[in-house]
Amino acid sequence: MINSNSHRLDAASFRTFMFQGKALFTLENKEKGTHITLRIQTLKRKRHQPEDTRYFEVYVKALNDKYAGNRYIGRIDRRSKSFKPTGYIERDHVGVQTIEWLIRNWNRLEDFVSNEKVAIYHMGVCCKCGLPLTVPESIQNGIGPQCFKYREGKSVDLLKEIGVYKPGTPYADMVMEALDVRPDLFDKIFVPDIVRRTSDWFSKMTSFADFGLI
Repeated sequence: MINSNSHRLDAASFRTFMFQGKALFTLENKEKGTHITLRIQTLKRKRHQPEDTRYFEVYVKALNDKYAGNRYIGRIDRRSKSFKPTGYIERDHVGVQTIEWLIRNWNRLEDFVSNEKVAIYHMGVCCKCGLPLTVPESIQNGIGPQCFKYREGKSVDLLKEIGVYKPGTPYADMVMEALDVRPDLFDKIFVPDIVRRTSDWFSKMTSFADFGLI
């Protein structure tokens, strides 16, 4: 259920939020007056197995489901934007239908959100570590301050690696330059809201789609 620390996300923010590692969110179908809560978390790796940030496990919590709490329903491949349901889930389960709808309409989420057909809320916990959010700015963004710094720090390392990091240059400007050079970095670096709302950002959607990123 939506609580006092929940916050509504726009479509652009949600695309980054969903694949941070421990995203917990609710989708509200405003036309039908229904909602469903999903948890998208990084695939658990076996001991000594290298980390793979491509695959994510999907759990669902829905009304009228006989399972208490979150139920595992399958796996998402972030790169190909494909979903493989577990063999133990009914194909007509509302969670499966919701994830398949989400993937099918990944590039059209703005239309559904702006037309008030769908609303997306984070559930008051950090999308990266899963701890409760208490700082107002963190509640706004859906990520805690320490995880935000860590995510941005790793992004700066990548910017340095490809040679676009320039001390004193606004981070947003360096991100745009990095994506011009390497569109495949779209899902590897932190893209701030100020970038995602520019006309230049939307013009890059075709390039991102060519890489199977959106």
